[in-house]
Amino acid sequence: VPLPTETASPTPPPVATATSTPVELVPLPTETASPTPPPVAGVFPIGGSTNGVAGAVLVPGYSQPPVPPDAFRDFVAFRVDARDPAVGQNDGAGIERVEFRVQQVDADGNQTDVYERTELNAPYCMFSGDDPACNPIALVQGATFPNGTPLVTGQYHVEIAIFGLNQEVNAFWNFDFVVELP
Repeated sequence: VPLPTETASPTPPPVATATSTPVELVPLPTETASPTPPPVAGVFPIGGSTNGVAGAVLVPGYSQPPVPPDAFRDFVAFRVDARDPAVGQNDGAGIERVEFRVQQVDADGNQTDVYERTELNAPYCMFSGDDPACNPIALVQGATFPNGTPLVTGQYHVEIAIFGLNQEVNAFWNFDFVVELP
């Protein structure tokens, strides 16, 4: 029996090899939450003494708050931005508390207490609230201060006492505002 003869095996076809071509990686844009813009808040003119306290009375929701004799007609809210510059520049730096007292002013100029509030943390909102917008009072028939006292058309006087952690830093501010209900 004859032995098989060797036959040449076919040459395999050439295999393609990967070539290295640089690829530029471009990061995909990611969506980032845009920060919520701070609420509009106009600065209300005040009287009184600063005695080491920096800040202002702000009126959330109004870029130009109605200054007497102009009246608030839709809503009213006030916030005190107060700080002891020797302690820091953020609202509340070096401040122990802010006390608000609102008085209704009658036609003869007599003042009657209608609302009081003490705030221990910034933002210091006259009608409560824990954000810079504060809690506004809607000016509608039957509107009341947070303590239940009716809020009526007329002039109001506000006294604000700001007490610093440093007992020598205290301020006493005041201002008037007018409300006109529908």
